[in-house]
Amino acid sequence: MLDAQATDHCVGASDLHRVLIIGEKGGNLNYYHNSGTLQKPGFTLVTDSLGKVNVTDYSVSLDGYSVPFFYIDSQDKTHLLVGSETGDIFYYTDIDNNLDGHFDKSDTLAGLIGLQEFKADRGYRSAAALFDLDRDGYPELIAGNFSGGVEYFSMNGETPVSHVADPNLTGKPQVKIYPSPARDYITIECNDCREFQLADISLYNLMGSVMTNYSGVYNGNITLNVETIPRGLFLLKISLKAKTGDINFLYCFKVILV
Repeated sequence: MLDAQATDHCVGASDLHRVLIIGEKGGNLNYYHNSGTLQKPGFTLVTDSLGKVNVTDYSVSLDGYSVPFFYIDSQDKTHLLVGSETGDIFYYTDIDNNLDGHFDKSDTLAGLIGLQEFKADRGYRSAAALFDLDRDGYPELIAGNFSGGVEYFSMNGETPVSHVADPNLTGKPQVKIYPSPARDYITIECNDCREFQLADISLYNLMGSVMTNYSGVYNGNITLNVETIPRGLFLLKISLKAKTGDINFLYCFKVILV
């Protein structure tokens, strides 16, 4: 897990809301520490040269347009991807207990995602993210660039997402989430969901970990107990199903616990 001893800031995998990492046109990374709270943050600049990272290729341009993404694996080891103006996605290691040091630029990104090889150039002004979407032990990599497209890389070569539904699809049941913000309970209500007898409901933190879930019969009104969950911002995923188990509609809501 992240640990910045030399700057008197200790940041763990479960405490990433206390930091803010910002890339910039110059190709470097800015590290801010939140000395306030999640509800009332107060970010202070610690360094504008985190890990001594700079993704600018001066033979091509004076700009780097760094886009950072931190990934913490199941062993609490921290990995860093940084997109760039030239399109290369840079992979860094040696981050834990080393926020005041020099991160190692590595060529082992292919192995991390379970591939024999990976072409790092993903197009002008690239950006990338890692997450083990299919729970096979290897993170999937999603890369975008200036053109607006998205690429998906996986060890098994199959995407767990078959399609993206039109959010304005006519006939889609109206699901309500309340209260917002919430404290002890979240109610998921749907008055026109009689044809859907089953539901899968999961509350995720921003690191992708499931905080609480429900899977079973759905009668149009379910209340989740969230009083023991740490306060913060979460994503609520709801899948409505028919008796056959087929997913008919998929919803995602932002939930704030105070």
